[in-house]
Amino acid sequence: MPEPHGLELYLGGGLQVNPSYQLSAVLRYMMNFSGYRPYLALGYMHQEIYLLGTDTENLVAEIGYKWVIEHTYHFTLGVGLRTILHLGVQSDSPLKQSDVDPALLEEHVDEVINDLSEDFILDDSSRDYYELLHLFTQLAVAAGTSPDDWQIYLFDAPDVIDMRAIQGNTILVWSGIFGVVGDQDELAGLLACEMAHGLARHTDPVEFNVGTELMFGVTDIAASIGIMLLTQGIVAVSGPGMTRWLYVEAADLDELDRVYDEQQVEEMAEIALLILAGSEYAPEGLLQFWQRARSDPALSIRLQRLSRELSPAERIALLESAMTVLPADKHETVMDDELASLSID
Repeated sequence: MPEPHGLELYLGGGLQVNPSYQLSAVLRYMMNFSGYRPYLALGYMHQEIYLLGTDTENLVAEIGYKWVIEHTYHFTLGVGLRTILHLGVQSDSPLKQSDVDPALLEEHVDEVINDLSEDFILDDSSRDYYELLHLFTQLAVAAGTSPDDWQIYLFDAPDVIDMRAIQGNTILVWSGIFGVVGDQDELAGLLACEMAHGLARHTDPVEFNVGTELMFGVTDIAASIGIMLLTQGIVAVSGPGMTRWLYVEAADLDELDRVYDEQQVEEMAEIALLILAGSEYAPEGLLQFWQRARSDPALSIRLQRLSRELSPAERIALLESAMTVLPADKHETVMDDELASLSID
């Protein structure tokens, strides 16, 4: 009987303890050198880790050896390589869900609101509040989100001109903003900026790498020992996270004082203008607001808290650059592609 050799096609499937399942199709070239049967194989494998909702398309290559036992039973042993051609995450994957406990997040937002309420009166019944709520509802819909996914708070503080987005899809507004906007387009533009920060997850807590966290821990210990030595044990200061908290405060990384980096501000501008382009409010209103601030030095000084570390001129340059993402027709639908990757947690 001639010894077998040539091409072989293998179709297979299997389960792994990940848990996952896989389907494969492999083409083997079986060689025969005086009864020795090495082989080379090349094929395709689809694998799905169904608890995580991920799937991969893979190219596999293998080299091995086949033993034939009594012309009937075959035993093969091989080693191979696999390279991922495509990695997909399904829409219902837990990887796309928030990694923050909703109850803890709600508790955190309540804590922030309660702290601010000690200094400012919370307004939930004035004409300004309902105007703000109406504008924000329209913008949330234009962004392809549900207004129910957001919270907006207005503080009665005519001398404070500010808006802040914080973690938890929450927007904070101080009533001084109504004294500086010229119309609803300008107010909608400022609101869209804060919504954009939330959509881009710029409001998420700042994360530090392992090395930085280790440095914070060592500094905490050193500071505690130093204070005890200087005061001869009269004063003892301890507690994990002390240095980390001081750094966050000093670097303006706290959510109520956060200064966004250049890339985040550019992302915000593009997203905000896209939201406005899909709404009933003119994107040019946002540009008009900062142009007025540039031409009025007194107004520019009043807006220092709102503008953070960017001057009105820098804001204008940023917005004029971002205007290039807008379609020729303001009412053209632009949300689908540009905002599809942004999600509400």
